[in-house]
Amino acid sequence: MLFPSLRDISGDYDDTFRGMTAEPVELDALLSARERMVTELQAGLDAAEREFLLSLARNEPNWDLLGVEHLEQLPGIRWKLENLGRLAKANPKKLKEQAHELERRLGKTA
Repeated sequence: MLFPSLRDISGDYDDTFRGMTAEPVELDALLSARERMVTELQAGLDAAEREFLLSLARNEPNWDLLGVEHLEQLPGIRWKLENLGRLAKANPKKLKEQAHELERRLGKTA
């Protein structure tokens, strides 16, 4: 979500999206909205949010950074940690590389 692989949606637009909305929406408008969403999401992260994401990527979440009660109990977070735990056991080098890549990319958006 933060650093998506943006794929060509022109075929999907022509085949399935065009004509499905009450008001016409041009492909360029969708592409602009997608770009704006990614840019704003990246730029909108504060230092604590960035550090939390890094701690999560290292499979060492620092729950106190966000001050969100019961954060560790949210299904999406639990699922991510379960997957990271599996990766840590199966391929600790890859876990470390992924965390390093996230750190590099978050640094670029600061």
